[in-house]
Amino acid sequence: MELEQFFSEENHMCNHGDRIFDETIERWTIKRLKNDELTKQAVYWLSQYLVGNFIEPLDSISELDKEDQIFVYELWFFMMKSPYQRKVLAKLLFNRVLN
Repeated sequence: MELEQFFSEENHMCNHGDRIFDETIERWTIKRLKNDELTKQAVYWLSQYLVGNFIEPLDSISELDKEDQIFVYELWFFMMKSPYQRKVLAKLLFNRVLN
């Protein structure tokens, strides 16, 4: 995926400041993303997650088939810079599975 597409208004990543973005996302991963609909939707959900809107994206992802759910979460883990951020996401997902 090209940087312009990633930072488009379509997926709301343009709403994140450079400092916050640089602290959360590995920039080199963007070029490795496909430019398909599921990836675009995963990036949109990630942008929502990063601003603290956890419930809506996780509920939307849970409506996907299992293979697509795994794809979205693998993409998120792949893109996240901080091991702490990955740990928080893993705990959140684990708690959702248990409840």
